[in-house]
Amino acid sequence: MTKSAARNENLYALTPAQSAAFGTILLTGATGRLGAPTLERLVNLGLKVRVVTPDQPRDLPGVEWVKMDFLENLDFEGTMDGVTHVVHLGAELWRTEIMDRINGTATDALVVAAEKAGVRTFLYTSSICVYGSSRRRRVTEETPLMPAVGAQRSDYMEKDFLIEYGCSKLLGEVAIRKHAARCRYVVLRPTEITWEKDILKPATWSKGTRIWRGNRHAHQVYYKDVVNTLVFFLLRSVEPGKETPRIDYYNLSNDDAPDSRFIDFMRQAWKATGDERFRAPFAAPLWLEYIKDHVKWKVWNHCYPLGLTFVDPAKLYATGYRHEHGLTQARLAALQWLKENPDSPISPSSMPQRMT
Repeated sequence: MTKSAARNENLYALTPAQSAAFGTILLTGATGRLGAPTLERLVNLGLKVRVVTPDQPRDLPGVEWVKMDFLENLDFEGTMDGVTHVVHLGAELWRTEIMDRINGTATDALVVAAEKAGVRTFLYTSSICVYGSSRRRRVTEETPLMPAVGAQRSDYMEKDFLIEYGCSKLLGEVAIRKHAARCRYVVLRPTEITWEKDILKPATWSKGTRIWRGNRHAHQVYYKDVVNTLVFFLLRSVEPGKETPRIDYYNLSNDDAPDSRFIDFMRQAWKATGDERFRAPFAAPLWLEYIKDHVKWKVWNHCYPLGLTFVDPAKLYATGYRHEHGLTQARLAALQWLKENPDSPISPSSMPQRMT
């Protein structure tokens, strides 16, 4: 067992006192990419989980399923009996026409129900997108956010669906600030939650794209570490003497990992495999990337595109949490998968459009 694994050993088993402090955990998004491993971890900890989703989750011990589609019904009051903690992962990732409903309005209704029921702790996964395109390269929890309504490309130099996604996740944060009174809230702002196949995606890029994107931060955080973060804050919420603010925000990032740029991984992959799809003769300097993105999006005010920023996880680490796996191990796992599946297409794992 490595030192980092030993440091997080307590995330895999509960003490009797911790077990007694939990009632039912209400989990949304349990059938999504992140929700499925989160549900499995909670069950392995021996916790009672109530899943609120339109699709049936895995048949696991201690799991109660409440069938609920956020497009049709947002009455959460009937789901709150015995609930002490909420883990809200449910989100719409792609369809802009329903993002405000799924990510904003549904979160508002869930927060209201949690407040009324006297839920102890509410964990909400927001997104790094809420910062838009920052005016400074170092992004902390105090960095100004983009507008929740009416954001323009000058606020976030990205595709329309990402602008809308960022705004809709910010609406969820607004709902928490609006209603917070009895519950305590932990708002996590993850960078790109990443699986092994996602790490291999530079193999699907053209050589020109590999050159242009090479010096960018990958902004990847391994999904296993995201699950660990959720468990860490659940356990922290029942520890005596760990009283937290009414609302607390954390960048869930691994930008501090060594060699976190795309070019670093492509060189590692090229050396390990000799696969021409990872070959990049050089990477464009960041100042040229800065100019290219401003010209591409026709934005003339000073701001940094995502990839040119450093999303600082210092506040998260100040709680005592550390990533057990980290980007380095995640990349090794991705290359191992490629070695074991040399003929498999390299593309990101399929992602459901909705994770409610």
